[in-house]
Amino acid sequence: MKRWIVLGLWLWSSVAQADLPDYCYDFNDRDHDGHVYGSTGIVCPRDDCNDEDASIYPGAPEICGDGIDQDCNGADLSCPETDVDRDGFLSLSAGGDDCDDTNPAVHPGAVEVCGDGLDNDCIGGDAICVQDADNDGYGAQSSGGNDCDDNDPAVHPHAAEICGDQIDQDCANGDPPCAEDIDGDGHGNPAFGGMDCDDFDRGTYPGAPEICGDGRDQDCDGSDLACPDLTDQDSDGHLAIDAGGDDCNDHEASVHPEAEEVCGDQIDQDCDGRDLSCTSELGDADGDGYLGIEAGGQDCNDGDAASFPGAPEICGDSRDQDCDGSDAVPGLDPQCADSLGTNSDFEQAHARGVIVGQTEPSSCASAGGAGGLGAVWLLALGLLLWRRRS
Repeated sequence: MKRWIVLGLWLWSSVAQADLPDYCYDFNDRDHDGHVYGSTGIVCPRDDCNDEDASIYPGAPEICGDGIDQDCNGADLSCPETDVDRDGFLSLSAGGDDCDDTNPAVHPGAVEVCGDGLDNDCIGGDAICVQDADNDGYGAQSSGGNDCDDNDPAVHPHAAEICGDQIDQDCANGDPPCAEDIDGDGHGNPAFGGMDCDDFDRGTYPGAPEICGDGRDQDCDGSDLACPDLTDQDSDGHLAIDAGGDDCNDHEASVHPEAEEVCGDQIDQDCDGRDLSCTSELGDADGDGYLGIEAGGQDCNDGDAASFPGAPEICGDSRDQDCDGSDAVPGLDPQCADSLGTNSDFEQAHARGVIVGQTEPSSCASAGGAGGLGAVWLLALGLLLWRRRS
């Protein structure tokens, strides 16, 4: 007897642990993500919190801070703080390059202050303060600089070298002998009547390509070329994000905070992190007569025509039909007094063993259909054999 009972219980347990019957999904998985939605009772327990979006289901990847509960755990995932000191640079722990997110004076591009013990510009350590007695902008070698004569402002790296005067003006290995073209760039030395303003640098001569902002006069026009302002390259009045501003695309003047968003063009014009979706109803995706929140309306779920401000609320279904911020709770809200806990059409169909509109269950071959009846017959057969033996 015990063997037959154990066998029957094992078969019943295997059926109970099998996948849900097919008809559970026929009525209650509109987004086809494999998760049941709606008030479906004990046979088909609900686990999908949004049946209009296939990316929302239990165990789905959660995106922090987007206001959407992708994994159906009841809340959106909050994003960690990424810029504590509000200097426009993300901390290293958040994947940014701010080496001290507690001090707004410390970030990439900040002015480095020598000797303050801080790595202000985040390039690795504090700068060493050097002596510059001749005020030529180059520190003395004795204090860590590269000025080979800190008593003569005409002597420093990149200074114009004068050959044959026994002075190493550019601090580059002594005074060179005079020659008609010392650097061999095809432009003569001034000492021999040439026009090369630095005959010790092959890249410096009249008409040479000028490099802006390097402190050198490559083309011998008398001054270095000033670099253009690269912090607002599109001149839209907003600094680029990497320059501490809020312009998410500094190469396009039509993209910046305060710009008018164009829906459906896959461009984030107003830098809010997403493009505005378009529909034939100008922001009413579900056609319920109410604009979605992204389009400036008040429809809290623009993918569900049954959800809009003032819609009839169905209590206990974990959905906010009337957009008041929460679902009606049985026992607390008056509209739940006469509501049923399950879908009556579905429960009646299940009691008959058929799908509404069909003549027989669609899952006869599934584990929850014929398999369940087979387990009951085996259990009955075992009990009958036991009674005959006894």
